[in-house]
Amino acid sequence: MKKYILTALFVFVLATGARGAAVRDLNLEDLCRGAGKIFCGVCTGVETRDAELLYTFKAQRFMKGGPGDTVTLRMHRLASMYARAPKFIKGQEVLLFLHPESKLGYSSPVGFGQGVFMVSKNGAETTAANERNNRLLFKGMDMERLCPGSSFSGIKHCSMTGAGSLRHQELMDLIQKIVEKQ
Repeated sequence: MKKYILTALFVFVLATGARGAAVRDLNLEDLCRGAGKIFCGVCTGVETRDAELLYTFKAQRFMKGGPGDTVTLRMHRLASMYARAPKFIKGQEVLLFLHPESKLGYSSPVGFGQGVFMVSKNGAETTAANERNNRLLFKGMDMERLCPGSSFSGIKHCSMTGAGSLRHQELMDLIQKIVEKQ
């Protein structure tokens, strides 16, 4: 009985904190600051074990954290359902911002859907967008300092319009620049 009460309390605490994180708007600098790992990769495994969700990714490029070619994201199933955490499918290419692992080995995307960018290929162009279509991704950021002159033209356009898919390579290069400055 005591074990069930502690488990319920643990899930409640995780879910309560997670719900607030899912609602607050985060810009790209906030996502970088909150992440222990930032990488681009492909989901290679999806597994459900008792109270856990396990997602395995083959990392193609790390911008923060790493090294290694495999990343396992371990989330508590009830907390992730309550917070509406993103779900991944095998073969899906993503750019992920993951919180540092807790003492129990759990993690989640920073800002949940805000820290998960789906990578799409349309002919020769590869783009990335989060669940909000990158809305408010650059709010409050000094874009002229980060993207001087004509560099990052797609990102500048998105920052002026407030939303839209971004060129994948530009986004990864900007993330690397932000991480190096932090």
